[in-house]
Amino acid sequence: MNFAGFNWVAYGLTIIAVLLAGWSFMLWRFRPGFAAGTISLAHLSVAGFGADAPLRGLVDPHYIGYRFGYLAPAAGVQTTLIAGCVFASAVIAAFIISRNKRGPAMWVAAATSAFFTLNFGGAWLESTLGDISDNTMQLGEYLTIPALIATPIMFVLFVLPFLAGVGWAPQRAK
Repeated sequence: MNFAGFNWVAYGLTIIAVLLAGWSFMLWRFRPGFAAGTISLAHLSVAGFGADAPLRGLVDPHYIGYRFGYLAPAAGVQTTLIAGCVFASAVIAAFIISRNKRGPAMWVAAATSAFFTLNFGGAWLESTLGDISDNTMQLGEYLTIPALIATPIMFVLFVLPFLAGVGWAPQRAK
């Protein structure tokens, strides 16, 4: 099958819409509170930003690649496996957190938050203190957000909520 003309933006947005619908239902059903809602949304945003990467890395020979923090696998099966694991863990943690139920499942959310904090937060801090021009955000081939705008966005979306999750989720796991 030729994926040259496939609309990856529409595919990614469809996945994001399905995830947001499920997440919204969970928030409505369980009413988890501000902290849980914010932390779970951060996990969901990680899944959303890389929603098309698992499939696209495998079938699209023109894919520019997947990069999330220190993770930058080669195109192909490596991207599918790495991006797929990040996607799955982010979705699972988002839905665990959105239930806001005490118990051992919160350790999954805590571990995911810790991994995202170390993986993305470490890379973010390293590039911010080093060469800040590395802090661009590439959303597909069509949109690049420059470093001066992307750096605070990255901190608010991909560092701060996971730091909060590292402190919040273990308290809920007890």
